[in-house]
Amino acid sequence: MDADIDTYQFHPKRTHQGLALVIANFTEGEDRREGAGSDLKYMKKTFKRLGFKVDCHENVKGSELVSILNKCSQQMSTSYDCFVFAISSHGMEFVQKDKMGNSVQQHVIEMFDGEYIYTKDILDYFNDRKCKALKNKPKLLEASADSCINILDWFWQHLD
Repeated sequence: MDADIDTYQFHPKRTHQGLALVIANFTEGEDRREGAGSDLKYMKKTFKRLGFKVDCHENVKGSELVSILNKCSQQMSTSYDCFVFAISSHGMEFVQKDKMGNSVQQHVIEMFDGEYIYTKDILDYFNDRKCKALKNKPKLLEASADSCINILDWFWQHLD
C-alpha cells in the first residue's frame, strides 16, 4: 500500500467520527490512583469534543475487559472512521525471552481485580483480520499506567 495515499477520510456530517473506549481503573479501593477519576472525566470530555462516541468504564476486572474488547471488536460499526482505546491504570514493563532466545520488551496493564493483560493482546482485538470494520483505518492506544509503563499516543495500524 502506498503510504502517500489515504485509504479513509473523515465525514464531517456524521454524528460520530469514531469510537473511543475509555477505561479508568483504581478510582477507589486500597490501590487507588490519585487522579484516576479526573483521567476518566477529561478523556470522556476530550473525545466527545473531537466528535467521538465515548464508551466509558470504571474499575474493570480482567474478565470484564476481555468481554468488553470482544464485544467492541465484533460489533464495531463500519460507520466509524477511527478507533481509540484509552486506559488509565497501574502497569509495568519487563523484558521477556521469546522462542528464539531474544529479549523482548513487554508491557502489561493491571486490571481492578489484580489480573494483568498484555498491551499486545489488547492490540490484537482490533487488527485488520479480527476487526474488519476498522480495516485500513487509524487506531490509537493511549495507556497511562504508572509503575514503569507509560505508552502515550502510540499509533498502531495494519498489525497483520
